[in-house]
Amino acid sequence: MMRKKNVLWLVLFTLALTLAQPKEAKLPQGILKADNIEIDWSKNTLTAYPNPSLLLPDTQAQAKKMTIYLNEKGDIDRIEAEGDVSFKVLQVLSENVKQEVEGKADKATLSGTNILSLQGGAQAKVTRSDREGTSLIKAEKINLDLEKKTLKAEGNVQLEFSLPS
Repeated sequence: MMRKKNVLWLVLFTLALTLAQPKEAKLPQGILKADNIEIDWSKNTLTAYPNPSLLLPDTQAQAKKMTIYLNEKGDIDRIEAEGDVSFKVLQVLSENVKQEVEGKADKATLSGTNILSLQGGAQAKVTRSDREGTSLIKAEKINLDLEKKTLKAEGNVQLEFSLPS
């Protein structure tokens, strides 16, 4: 337990040194950019504002404010974004099938790499390489489970999808 804590402090200390360079924090999985980045050592969080952008290998996100929660290893556990949130998540579903989810909302939470929750004027556009066209879902609240490949939309739901030719 003590070794994990020391590793976490080392990661966070390295991150703090990185923050001395204005507007960019290098995380184990990607890069966070913003005018202001604050670290809360007691909660293992980074809060970035205004207008932060996050670039991960399979995810891009922008918002007015973003809070990133790190686990004990220093990896990203959860991302919460608010204010004009836009994002793009790319998944490889099988050997030759790629899926891209683009979305917008007032608030968004990405838990791990699997659960995406959108609230307030939410919309998600899904494009798959094995299908023609895209699907567009609009609702007050959208929950996507990217691992189980399920979607639940609530409140004034609209669904648009292309029909096969």
